[in-house]
Amino acid sequence: MPPLAAHHIKALTKLSPHLPITSSLAHHFTDWTGKYPSRSYEAIKTSTDQWHGTCILRPANVEQVSSILKYATTNKIPVVTQGGNTGLVGGGVPIQEDEVVLLTSAMNKIIEFDKDTGIILAEAGCILETLQDHVRPHGYEMPIDLGAKGSCQIGGNVATNAGGIKYIRHGSLHANVLGLEVVTPDGKVLDLSRSLKKDNTGYSLKDLFIGSEGTLGVITKVAIESKPISKETFLMLVGFQTFPEVVAFFRQAKRYFGMLNAFEFWDQVAHEQVVHHLKLQSPLPTCPFQVLFETEKDPLDFLEESGAEQCVLADSVSQQLNLWSLREGIPEALSKCGKVWKWDVSVPIDRMMSVVENLEGDIVSGYGHLGDGNLHLNIVKSSMSKEMERSIYAKVASMGGSISAEHGIGQAKSEYLPLSKDANSLEVMRNIKAVLDPAGIMNPGKIFPSASKEC
Repeated sequence: MPPLAAHHIKALTKLSPHLPITSSLAHHFTDWTGKYPSRSYEAIKTSTDQWHGTCILRPANVEQVSSILKYATTNKIPVVTQGGNTGLVGGGVPIQEDEVVLLTSAMNKIIEFDKDTGIILAEAGCILETLQDHVRPHGYEMPIDLGAKGSCQIGGNVATNAGGIKYIRHGSLHANVLGLEVVTPDGKVLDLSRSLKKDNTGYSLKDLFIGSEGTLGVITKVAIESKPISKETFLMLVGFQTFPEVVAFFRQAKRYFGMLNAFEFWDQVAHEQVVHHLKLQSPLPTCPFQVLFETEKDPLDFLEESGAEQCVLADSVSQQLNLWSLREGIPEALSKCGKVWKWDVSVPIDRMMSVVENLEGDIVSGYGHLGDGNLHLNIVKSSMSKEMERSIYAKVASMGGSISAEHGIGQAKSEYLPLSKDANSLEVMRNIKAVLDPAGIMNPGKIFPSASKEC
């Protein structure tokens, strides 16, 4: 597609605050991994003058969002909504030159917080860590925690149905988002933001937009239930020789504790890279598999009963932070090894490491959220063939798994979506898209596979 016409840019910038296109803003036209640049990215990055034909809008309120989308629909101008741009599947960046980038960062007010219920109402551009810091002094925590919490925005978290390390404890965002305010492509404002735990009044429209990746409208407000902070938590690092031992230990822990706050695992390859590249101290340097799990019940009796031989119980807040850094530092450490190809999939927990086996690369590693079957597969390799990528997703599908556990579909996985969704389900999804966005302006090229690419 050609760049956006000058008269459209002029009209749009009258509807909303905008950012002049300079080389310093090129990051809005690619994802943070650098794998999904817009066609105009290189030109913007190297330009010393304003780049004509692209448009970044930064609306300050829902009225401005409504005006933008009305104009865009009338004139069939594509719009990609961008929050913190921390996604891993290219879902929050434009593909063509003519797409408007709509930033939500100026809509960043915390509107209200109910200290009795823990329900917080915030604009979509609020940084997740800001919300965490806001509720914590009142004895609450957000039901989602991510490594990108200092950059990601709550609207983007909801739009991608992000997961994270608290999923095993608090469940999905579908379970915790009580309401939304959304602007549809024709400019209608849907007030779905009632902060009620029970509202049985027909179709749950808000759930259409959770995980929709900006393809159905723009989320402008989120009502979400924060959770009471545990009065006391226990964090343990446990080492194992084999992955079946890890699975058996998890099943014992579920039976013994009933509720777990977190249950993370990683293999020795990931561990070695964290220790080497981030210079972290490891209390269990030689274990082939390691588990980090958090509970609210003293685990000493359980650890003795389980027969765990290599384990460390954190005895201070600083030691807890040190142990968490071993897990949270894995993506950064692997990124220092070379070009990293990532897969975010879910499979039955006893088969998670079988996805990792027999794969070729300079480095092949598996880690993730064992409590909910979410594997993060990473391969360090100079290039990745379509055949290898397709074989990985086909293997996951053959296990009854999902090609995306928490990162979404975006650009990266659209052609593989038929491996996780049957033809009838895809047709219904497309029909919903056609009703809400008949002009097809919202985040084109994301989620839906083209007919020629369906597996």
